[in-house]
Amino acid sequence: QKLDKGIFKIVNGKAELLCNNDILKSAYIVNFFQKDGKLLMLSQSKGWFSFDGTSMSAHSTPVYEKLKNVSFYTATSLENGGYALGTISNGIIIVDESGNIDYTINQEKSLSNNTVLAVFEDIDHNIWTGLDNGVDCINLSSPFRIFRDNFGKIGTVYTASLYNNKLFLGTNQGLFFREYGSNSNFSLLEKTEGQVWSLMVYDNRLFISHNKGTYI
Repeated sequence: QKLDKGIFKIVNGKAELLCNNDILKSAYIVNFFQKDGKLLMLSQSKGWFSFDGTSMSAHSTPVYEKLKNVSFYTATSLENGGYALGTISNGIIIVDESGNIDYTINQEKSLSNNTVLAVFEDIDHNIWTGLDNGVDCINLSSPFRIFRDNFGKIGTVYTASLYNNKLFLGTNQGLFFREYGSNSNFSLLEKTEGQVWSLMVYDNRLFISHNKGTYI
């Protein structure tokens, strides 16, 4: 890409104009990808674009609709068809082939820094990120995910249970829950403030061993 001119391809060592659509003269392109016989382009702040060899159009993706105010700095395609998107102040965002967000990893979730300057997938499908202050490696193939309560909202976890497609955590501050498999924040179940010692599902009911007694 040459700003104010468009995008070019290199033929026999020389640059030949490929597309000079007006949007390319002002939108900084972070990376180019091949998808369905078209050239897919991710811009820094104006979304995705698709070029079919003759015309260019906006490429609507769920990730852009949800992250219109996020600035992207780098990106790479993943072997599973998805993308790893490095942002300027929001960490790294992993999306699937359709552009839906799988999860976001930022400083709150143990990334060393929120500015991702480079991203690379190795042969074992680990994601390497070059950051403002170091290099982090993300193991995407691990069967485990780590959740860190950096702000102390949940407290110390004593027990956990799956019930009605929700993940419940019993802590020293109460009973917390969220939809199983989601990346949303945990919510406190009303009237359970205090120490939860254990959880047990019996007869399709969730029994809560609390410091104040037993609840269902």
